[in-house]
Amino acid sequence: MIIALIMLLAITILGVSAVNLSRNKTQVAGNTIFTTFTYLGAESTLARSASISSEKHIVDAVANGSPIYSIPAHFINDSNEVVNNGTNMLSTSTIESIAGIYECPPIDNDISSTAFKCRVFEITAKTSITATAAKATHIEARAKMVIK
Repeated sequence: MIIALIMLLAITILGVSAVNLSRNKTQVAGNTIFTTFTYLGAESTLARSASISSEKHIVDAVANGSPIYSIPAHFINDSNEVVNNGTNMLSTSTIESIAGIYECPPIDNDISSTAFKCRVFEITAKTSITATAAKATHIEARAKMVIK
């Protein structure tokens, strides 16, 4: 009888441990999914911000004389980006004009292209998911030719 109770206790302890381990693995998997979503969201925001259609934003940043230009939220946030029940992905993006004008790098290995001057911009994209601690920040630099 006592041996049966000890075996029952041991099996109960193993069962409870297995449930706790399973719960922890589920939480880790959920956190990994949210981390992946924010990573991809930041990459997408960076691509949208640096795309051809955003050249206007770079020009606006220079025209305003402001070293930092915030891209309007409607350009980078899709109102339907619902990740889970009640959690949304929110992204912000800024373009910063780095002071100075520099020689452009060669274009298609054409040395004569270095005669042009370039202004350098730093594009920063930040993405977070509401109701979680998941965040990602991605930064890219772009050179844009300027006419003297």
